[in-house]
Amino acid sequence: MGSKDKSKYQSSTRTCCYQKSSAHHLVAGADGHAHRMNLRFCCISRSTYNKHGRADALMRAVILLVLILSCCSAADVVLNEVELGPPEGSSDWVELYNSGNESVMIGGWCVRIIDESWIGEIHIPDGVLIEPHGFYVAMGSKEWMHNNSGVVQLIDGAGNIVDESPLRTDTLANDMTWGRYPDGRDRDTAGDWGYMMGTMGAPNTVSGRA
Repeated sequence: MGSKDKSKYQSSTRTCCYQKSSAHHLVAGADGHAHRMNLRFCCISRSTYNKHGRADALMRAVILLVLILSCCSAADVVLNEVELGPPEGSSDWVELYNSGNESVMIGGWCVRIIDESWIGEIHIPDGVLIEPHGFYVAMGSKEWMHNNSGVVQLIDGAGNIVDESPLRTDTLANDMTWGRYPDGRDRDTAGDWGYMMGTMGAPNTVSGRA
């Protein structure tokens, strides 16, 4: 092959990151966890990179997009329902809800209940994925002894508070819980929460809401 032919082929060589435009990928987010998202990457020729000097700018843009989307996905996971006064022989539990359209890796996160000087923590095992519009229930210990009230916090693997409930009290030792209605409603007000019949791991309903 002559030098002209080699030059022709070299100039048309392309660099591709991904070609599956409809595939879901797990990428590492700013919080150190993996997030599943749907991204489209285009093939751009090396000659275009070299001629216009756009490689670094393109890579920075892609990285920024990934970080923004991963942070947004993590922010979609909220506290959705809490049982602070369970029936005798049962345990406290906290339900999480993913209000977004992407799965979020919540392994390594922590649910914390703060009742005055008492603190109870539920650590979510590694590898737990919460699907879009899905639920995850974190179970406390039957040995916990506190005043059946408290503030509930959701904490990510980096120690950041992702969500926090207002102070709530539940001293009736029954199946009533504090929950958001509709699911995932998050206006950062006490009105987001209502006292209702518990629906562990399922959509909250207005039926039985006090």
